[in-house]
Amino acid sequence: MGEVERLKLISAKDECEKHEARILKALEILTPSFPLTENSINSFDDEAIAVLDQFLYRFAKLQDCIGLRLIPSLYSVLENDDRVIPFIDVLNRLEKLGLLSSVNDWQFFRAIRNNLAHEYPEREDDVVDAINLLFFFMGSF
Repeated sequence: MGEVERLKLISAKDECEKHEARILKALEILTPSFPLTENSINSFDDEAIAVLDQFLYRFAKLQDCIGLRLIPSLYSVLENDDRVIPFIDVLNRLEKLGLLSSVNDWQFFRAIRNNLAHEYPEREDDVVDAINLLFFFMGSF
């Protein structure tokens, strides 16, 4: 492994760990509020909203870092291959190597991230369901 590849991998890992730590802290604070409802979110004070925002922001940032930095760097190092190939092929290879628990899990969390990134006021119930689902799965790690 070259020095540049090693540094990219370390940097991506460190960033992911930072986001994870902040997610876990937010989960610790938010746990008594779950499961959320539209009414409970609407009754949150400014501090609770800030913690919920932190949880969602850090989750999105973690997903982005994993998908844009960590996975490509890991694949490049392991396969000694910097060709551009479809992301699903990279995921499948990492799953085959035992470095990704499941391509389906990745796609599941990515779908939640995308759903939360595109909030629409008329779909508030969908957003609440997505947050509850995310909380349930993130809390089980």
